[in-house]
Amino acid sequence: MGREHKGTIIKLMNTYAAGWYRIGTAGDPCRDWKHTVAIVNALWHAHKVPVIITKHWILMEDWQVKKLHRLGAVLNTSVSGMDTDDEIKLRVGQHDRIKSEGMRSVFRIVTANYGTSEWARTCKEKQDYLLSLTPVIDNPLRARKSNPHVINGDILLTRKNESVGGGKYVSLNASSAYLGTCRDCPDQCGVDQEIILNMEQEHRNEDQASRTLPF
Repeated sequence: MGREHKGTIIKLMNTYAAGWYRIGTAGDPCRDWKHTVAIVNALWHAHKVPVIITKHWILMEDWQVKKLHRLGAVLNTSVSGMDTDDEIKLRVGQHDRIKSEGMRSVFRIVTANYGTSEWARTCKEKQDYLLSLTPVIDNPLRARKSNPHVINGDILLTRKNESVGGGKYVSLNASSAYLGTCRDCPDQCGVDQEIILNMEQEHRNEDQASRTLPF
């Protein structure tokens, strides 16, 4: 990323009030962890917490976990009751691995209101297990009415006009699930005020150190 390009991106980022930004809303950053780490490092001077959303199709190397931790990243592991048993085992394991390194690690669970078929019951059982873990974000599934699992009754949809992003048809496991804008969301992708304050302190420490360097 060139200096001018980086400066433009940081300037745009700083027009938004949120103290964090997301990587992984269009494509999984795990497809190129080296690039993801480089981007997060380049955007350090935006003074915002990076939130990385991934399914861990490709695993991070240990040095990448440590580097993202030093850069103050928060990791959201995307997982669902529709995942296979092996996929769930992998994703839970990676959440635990990242948490053990000291990084803020959150389960981002794509939930659904399942029907009564054998497939649906199995998905519901896995979903219940995932929701028993902590910390979790309930991320309701947005699906089209033409989805085969919707047509056959495996997944039940509700029209919610207040739903933001992904369409108005939502499969709600819990009626309390938040469907609005990021600004008012109680979950904030796992970023709390303590994390933001820690990030701000890191930048103050860096600024102070740079001012005391000998010329």
